[in-house]
Parts: sequence; structure tokens; C-alpha cells
Amino acid sequence: MLDLSFQYPAWFLIFCALLGLGYALLLYYRDTTFRDQAPKLNRWLGLLRWLSVTLLSALLLSPLLKSFFTETKKPIVVLAQDQSESVAADLQGATLEQYKQDWSSLKNALSENYEVHELAFGD
Repeated sequence: MLDLSFQYPAWFLIFCALLGLGYALLLYYRDTTFRDQAPKLNRWLGLLRWLSVTLLSALLLSPLLKSFFTETKKPIVVLAQDQSESVAADLQGATLEQYKQDWSSLKNALSENYEVHELAFGD
């Protein structure tokens, strides 16, 4: 989402456009410098002067372009598993298989709503 904001009220841009218009009219309305050139040249020069003065005065209002991006991430859950010999001595046969099934079902259930990281510790 992009948002343009000014340090001063945005309706001051009207004053900037009027300032540019007044400056261009003052310089090019009855100017006879380019009389031997095409009459459209004065209009184009006046338009360019109006645009440049309007843009410069609008930049003095301190415009600021803000952008906001939101990114939603899943919370992180760390599953730590003890790999020491004392735990392995207690888990044998059917108990070890039940433990592995419970561990994988817990991991699968948590992975639906969370980002799951597995860590093992102990020797």
C-alpha cells in the first residue's frame, strides 16, 4: 500500500499551481521576444514554465511516499528430543514404536498451524 503525504496540508497544492500559472503568465503573456517564431512556441514555453514552477513549489511542501507491506508468518514451535542412552534404554520394542508414532502425529498436528523445527540433543 503506497501513501503520499505532505508536511503541510494537501490543499496547498492549489497555491503551487496558481503560483506557477501567475509566474508563467507574467513572463509570457505579452512577451514579444519570440514574435518572429511560431505563436505556439510561447504557449509551449509558458506551459513548461508553469509545470516546472508548480513542481518545484510542490516539492517544497516536503512530500513523503510511505509504503506498508504486511507479511503474516506462522509461529515457530521447536520440538526438542532427548537422544541420550538413558531414554533409549527405557524405550524398547512396542513402546519405541508407539513413541515414534506419537512423535510423528504430534509433529503433523502442529505443522498445520505452526512452523515446526526439530532438534535433537544428548549423546
